[in-house]
Formats: sequence, structure tokens, C-alpha cells
Amino acid sequence: MLDDNGIVVFGVHYPSLDAACEEYGIDIRIVRNRLRKYKKLSQAHINRTFNLVRAPKIVVNGICFRNKDAALEYLGIDEATLAQKLPTMVIRYQGRTYQTVKELADTIGVPDNIITERLRRLGRFATPKRLERCIDGIRKEQKLTQPVRIANEEFPSVYSAARRLGLQIDRLHDALFSRFGYDWPDNPSMQDIFPTE
Repeated sequence: MLDDNGIVVFGVHYPSLDAACEEYGIDIRIVRNRLRKYKKLSQAHINRTFNLVRAPKIVVNGICFRNKDAALEYLGIDEATLAQKLPTMVIRYQGRTYQTVKELADTIGVPDNIITERLRRLGRFATPKRLERCIDGIRKEQKLTQPVRIANEEFPSVYSAARRLGLQIDRLHDALFSRFGYDWPDNPSMQDIFPTE
């Protein structure tokens, strides 16, 4: 709770609201404004407010981590390497760390400007999980809108293939991604896509 003796945030007592905000690396004005919205202030309100506005302790080129230990564990490196590579390290995707957005884009076959724009939109909310989901989404969008050959027939996209084959769009693209991932074969037959039918 917040009183003359200080504030308790997630079970930890701080001598003042200012001290708690400093520890979490957030602007005290934002916290005050949010806390003023509650008519009766409870511990749940305080925890929820700090959870919503707290800033990450370390940002590695757009990837936000709660603290240095989380960054070291996720990136799989030691503290000295992190200090050396901090200015250039960008992202870890599917177990591999990429030094630049261009390197990642070339590896997964997606234009780098699309990845850069999505990362810019994520901003400080670009946690490792959100980044991976974002890149998965970009790859899926690219794959679904490219020309595709299915059952010896050319289609401008997976969407048009589904329409012409009389299938629901979700059913076809879910089957393709669950069977083949992002690297499906050039000309899969309907038996390859739906093996149990």
C-alpha cells in the first residue's frame, strides 16, 4: 500500500513512491497519473500500475529485457561478450543470434524494410517472445501472398489456391504450415498436404 511509511510493490517495501519508480526505471508522473484514477487504492491497483508501466532494465537494439541476467540467458552469452556486442547485436530468432536486421532478412527470405518497420512499431514493447511472434507473422504473410504451385497447378497465392480448390483458406494454410513449416515443397500434392484424407 501507499502511505506515509512508503509503498509496497510486489511484496517489496520502498521508502517512497519516488524510490519505487527509480528502482523500476519509470517516470513518477506516469505512475501518479495512473494511481489517481482509482477511487479506493488497493495493493492490486499498485501492482497492476507498476506492471503496466515499468520499463525494461536493458534494451539490446530494440529487444527489451527485464534485467541483464535475462538478456544474458536469452542470448546465451557471458557479460563480457554482451558488453562488446551490445551496439551491434539485434535479435535471436529460432535459436540463432543475428547481428543485423539485413542478416536476419536474408536468412528467412523477407525484405529487411518490412522487418525494420515492424520492429519500429513494437518499440519498447519488443520483448523476445513478441519479436519471435512478429517475425513468424511476417514470414507467414510473405509465404501466403507469394505465387504457389499445388497439385500441378499455379496459383497467385495460397488464398486464391484455396478458393479455386474449394477449400477454406484457414484449412489450407493451417495444413501447409503444420505439415511443412515455412519451407514447403515446390509442388505438393493434395495427398501430401492432407495425408489422412
